[in-house]
This record gives sequence, structure tokens and C-alpha cells, in this order.
Amino acid sequence: MRNIPKASDYIEKARLGDRSAQKQLGILLIQSRDTLDEGRSWLKKAADSDADAMYLLGKVYLKKYNDVNQAFYWYEKAAQCNHVDAMIDVGAFYLFGYHVERNINTAIEWYKKAASLNSPVAYHNLGFICLQDKDLHDTAVDLLTKAKNLGYADSAYMLGVLYLQGQAVEKDAQKALEYLILSDELGKHYACRPIGDLYFQGAFDNGKKNPDKAIEWYLRGMQHDVLSCIEVLGDCYYHGFGVDEDADLAYDFYTTAAEKGSGDAAYVLGSMFIRGEVIKKDLKEALKWMLVAESRGHKEAPRFVKMLKDALGHSGGTAAASVGNGGSVGIDLRRSFSASAEAVEIEQRARREESRRKNAGIYAAAGAMSGDGSYTDYEMGAVISDDGEVSYVNTDLGIILGADGSVSSHDANTGMTYNWSSGDVLMYNEMFNATVDLSSGDVSYNHNGYTIK
Repeated sequence: MRNIPKASDYIEKARLGDRSAQKQLGILLIQSRDTLDEGRSWLKKAADSDADAMYLLGKVYLKKYNDVNQAFYWYEKAAQCNHVDAMIDVGAFYLFGYHVERNINTAIEWYKKAASLNSPVAYHNLGFICLQDKDLHDTAVDLLTKAKNLGYADSAYMLGVLYLQGQAVEKDAQKALEYLILSDELGKHYACRPIGDLYFQGAFDNGKKNPDKAIEWYLRGMQHDVLSCIEVLGDCYYHGFGVDEDADLAYDFYTTAAEKGSGDAAYVLGSMFIRGEVIKKDLKEALKWMLVAESRGHKEAPRFVKMLKDALGHSGGTAAASVGNGGSVGIDLRRSFSASAEAVEIEQRARREESRRKNAGIYAAAGAMSGDGSYTDYEMGAVISDDGEVSYVNTDLGIILGADGSVSSHDANTGMTYNWSSGDVLMYNEMFNATVDLSSGDVSYNHNGYTIK
């Protein structure tokens, strides 16, 4: 078994001036608040000549001390020592105008310096920026291709989307397929859904549909926990799309999808329990799943929730109480089946919170598009503007469906969002929880779901 590194493993060498030991000691000590200051001191010693230690210090000041001045100082110092990640972060400071005067040209220069050191992220960011200018579309494709050639999965995916929709390049389903398959091979498995859709729609072989190949890709996506693939497999087997109908298998897929956060799948499960399809008719289970669907914004679920509550309530207080495990008469109906429902809800709340953190960038971008004062409903996956218009967010595919009918693609790794309708490009930075519109220069901030400009 591999030994876990301890501070005592490095202390002697660190005291003798070994920069590597000082850095490792600092990294270990900053993990605990009790030794944070000591860890920072060791990192400072290492930062005398170690660019990586400089960069780590920047992160420590920003994340642990909330000291933006010192954070930028160390980021910039590391960038000047050719630290690639520091160059990209310094570029973000200038792009967002955070702590420094906003200067897109300076941001681009830092990205160019990182790109000169063969950084795929820098190539990708520059490619995204160039996509906003029609005259630079060829340059954008070239930059994305360079990032793709360096193994950057998001660039491969974006190239696939460009060829799929005919944006910046001539529409070509075969090339789209090649790039999407590559992005899957490089680890972006959400590409499995559009690949399967291409085969289902008959994008190849003169329009001949290939449901077997589509199902194969959906199953691959399911193996990698791609929610949209699990959902569509439920639909395929439930309705017999491209396969023989198999309600039992559909039930399994819907259950998996619902447990992973799908409101649509929860709604279908509720419907199955109402009708007694596949499983025995059970209104309590139906209500449980309809409540889950309602909490995730399914439009039809509230009607069934009310109907089911009325139906269960008509049995009288005793019947309602008997639904629970040892519950007493008069308790709230929602708690009367707490043994099963609350377990699901607790798990789903934890998943939604993790999803909210992971997908902060796409929600912030959607909020920026919806305008100052808009509110993000994370459970619905929607952003509501102050005049009531609603934009929807698909975090699995990185897509924003605007209230005006626009479609935008979001790259979670770089924080870049491209509006296919207008050509506008937005960029999100988690350090500042802010989004900048590269076309207009407007900057918006996301605070507890509200967008502030």
C-alpha cells in the first residue's frame, strides 16, 4: 500500500533549503486551517525560484484568504515565469476587469503566450473568442483544431458541433461524427447522445436510419452516467423506438435516470405507478415520484400531485397515516411516506447541490443572457427574467435555450458560451462568479441565483 505523504517527510529537507520539499510541505500544511499560515510561509520560501509555488500562493490568497491583491500579484509573477496555468488565469483577470482595468487585448496576449507554449486550453479559448467575428472563423477553426490535436476533448466536441450545425464551417455530418467520436474517446462522454441521435436520424448512408448503432451509443453513454442517454433509452424501450417494446427494461432505465436527477423520468415513473404498468399500481409510490418530478419543474406533475393527494386523502386520516412506517394520525401527507420519499429527496438534494456547483458557469451565462435581475431556478434548470420570460438550461449537453429562441453552447472547462444565433461570446470565471460579454464588454455577477450587472 502506498504511504500517504506527511509533513514530517519533508520538514528536514525544507529547513535545509530544498525548494521542492518546501513546496510539498507547504501544500500539505495549507490543507488545515490550523497550519494554513505555516503552509503559506513555506510556499513563499519555495516561490523564491519555483513558478509552481508562486501559482499555488496565488490560489491560497484567493481561496483561503480572500486577498485578491496578493492573489493577482503571485499569479502575474508566475505567469511572467512562463507558468501556463497562471498565464490563463491572468488573462481572465484582464478579460473580466477584476482587480485590474479591463483589457481584452491584454487578456488575448496572455492567451497567446500560453498558446506559444502549446497550451490546448489557450488555443481553445482563443478559438472561442475568434468565433464571435465572422472574419476570423477560419482562424477559430484552426485554433480549435490545434487544441484538438493536443488531445483537448472540448475542442473536439466543439468542432463536432460546428460541423453538425454548419457554423463557421460547411455543414458535414460525417466530419461532425468523427469529431464527436474523438471527443468521447478523449473523455467527453456526453458526445454519446448526439452521436446516437445522428444514427437515429439517418444522417449517413443516404438517410438510412440505424437504430442499432444509435442504441449502442446510448448504452455507451449510460455506462458513463450520461443522463440524457439513460433517459432516451427509457423512451426507446417504452415506446419501441428502434427496438422492440420492453416495459420492464424501460422501467429500469427510467428509475436509474430519475435517481440521477431526471424530472421527466420521475414523471414517467409516477405515471407507471398510477396505471399499474410493469409494476403493481401504487398511488403512494406514484405520489412520491410525481413530487420529485414537480420539484424539478415538470409542468404536468403538479396536476397529478394534487390529484394523488386528493385520492389518498379521500381514504380518511387513518388511511393516510397508515401509508407511513409507524406514522401517527394527522401528520402531513408528504411525511406519511417518509421512509421512501425522504431518502430519495435527501439524496437528490445532495446531487442537486453538487450539480449546482459543477454547472455554475452555464447557469451564470444563462442569467447574463436573461438580463439584470433575472433569477435562476436550479431545480427547474431555468432562468426567469424580470419580465417573466424563461430560458432553459441543459447541463448535460452544455446548451442554453433562450426565451427568444436562441441556442447557445457552453464549454464547462473554459467557461466560454457561444450564442449560435447572434454570434456573441460570453466567458465565465468561477473565481469571480462573473460573466463577461466579449461583444459588448458588459460584466454580470451571479449572487445566490440572482444576476447583477
